[in-house]
Amino acid sequence: MKFHHVGILVENIEQYFDDHFVKELGISTLDGPVLDTNQQAHTAMIRTGSGAGIELVSPSSPDSPIYAALQDGGGLHHICYEVQNIEDSLANMRASGMLPVSAPSPAALFGGLRVAFMYSKSGGLVELVEAPHEDERA
Repeated sequence: MKFHHVGILVENIEQYFDDHFVKELGISTLDGPVLDTNQQAHTAMIRTGSGAGIELVSPSSPDSPIYAALQDGGGLHHICYEVQNIEDSLANMRASGMLPVSAPSPAALFGGLRVAFMYSKSGGLVELVEAPHEDERA
């Protein structure tokens, strides 16, 4: 497992990005936002100089699974790790006591790479993103 990004719930991606990252931190590169119909959310990625990312996530409708969490204040939502085999990683996490939240599905922000979510009582929400295969890296 390799650290990939943290996810932050925000009401409005563009406004949050402009107010915090551009004006306060001087970061001006944002990939997205894109609509991810599988997650019922708008998502965008900020890449830091280290290569790690900050994902901004906003519900696309009140029916979105993250809508209630945003109403509770938003903020830090999940930590994401890149894995080589998402099924094996999910099985290992389940065996260690983590609870499945979502099955693997393609993520618009990651070019269709599959993501899945697990919940840990001690660590909160964890997202896994499957690493691209060698033929997809070119």
